[in-house]
Amino acid sequence: MIRLAIVAEGATEGEFVRGLLMPHLLGRGVIATAPLLGIHGGSVTRSGGRSTGIMPGTGGATSHGCCGSCTIRSMNQITKAYRALRRLVRLRGPDRRVRVAIARDLWEDMCAELGRRGGGRREAGAFLLADPQDGRRRVRRIAYYDDLDPGCLTGNIHFRGAGYGKLWDLCDETGLRVVADVHTHPAGGAAQSVTDRANPMIARPGHVALILPHYATRRIAARDVGVHEYLGESGWASRFGAGAARALRIG
Repeated sequence: MIRLAIVAEGATEGEFVRGLLMPHLLGRGVIATAPLLGIHGGSVTRSGGRSTGIMPGTGGATSHGCCGSCTIRSMNQITKAYRALRRLVRLRGPDRRVRVAIARDLWEDMCAELGRRGGGRREAGAFLLADPQDGRRRVRRIAYYDDLDPGCLTGNIHFRGAGYGKLWDLCDETGLRVVADVHTHPAGGAAQSVTDRANPMIARPGHVALILPHYATRRIAARDVGVHEYLGESGWASRFGAGAARALRIG
């Protein structure tokens, strides 16, 4: 029985093989911790690599960063293991389709406004609203946190209950629904903080949290963004780089 399987989004078969044999050469990071097809115990990862596709029911995972305990009988088994893990991610893990779409001019206006509201020294954020009948989840309106809760930008973001009341009123008035939220981080960080992970702005599976680096004070492309999808009890699926560019469509 597979206890855990995590495969980095976009990792190729060659990278998987190199990662098992020479983890320091792994390009995008592959983690496999499971008694699977002759690979027993152990874990394979690239230090600092980001992964996606946590199998439901695991409740999270810790990578040990060592493949010394892996027993590999043949190169054929490695290939089978790679293909089996990829099938599992496709069947049960978060899919690769676009999670949020937004027009380029609206995106650029939003980034500029978040940068202005944060002043390059504090976090700012907003909710992204879309037509509930639009399966593309294309953003139609931006609701800035500090318009809904004027005192919420305190360096970090402390969004209070009264702000949610105004948000629901706006959704009722416009017929739109919240599909994502966005907030800024300092420097180049687009990963979630411990607080971000523990406190989703909308605790509904499928909700997406976008994180913009550099307090949104410079031009931001989709691949610069952290795209974090809330999975409910299973936690979060995070996408960066090319994975983020697939999940966030700008244009």
